[in-house]
Amino acid sequence: MDIVEKFKQYMLDNGITYEEAAKRIGWTRQNLWYKLNVGVSPTYGTIKKIADGLGFEIRLTQDGKPDITKLEDIAADTEDDSARFIIIEHVINSMGYSLEIVPPEK
Repeated sequence: MDIVEKFKQYMLDNGITYEEAAKRIGWTRQNLWYKLNVGVSPTYGTIKKIADGLGFEIRLTQDGKPDITKLEDIAADTEDDSARFIIIEHVINSMGYSLEIVPPEK
């Protein structure tokens, strides 16, 4: 399941509407719906805002163990948040790291 699907499934499982989630993120309902449903690969900045708003944690791991390197440090090499999340994920994987998307505890 990709990251966008994880967000949508989490919202569905927890009865969180697009309106409520958008309010948490600071967007309009329409903007959030578009970001999650149009099928365009979201940017790192978009994923980070949604993750923060929904309480998800994006962890960087190496060999299954948490790594102290901050994902933001690696993503910052893109100079802005316009890099597509999937590209950042591929770069991270090529460096021997993995991304772990962790939903908030219930």
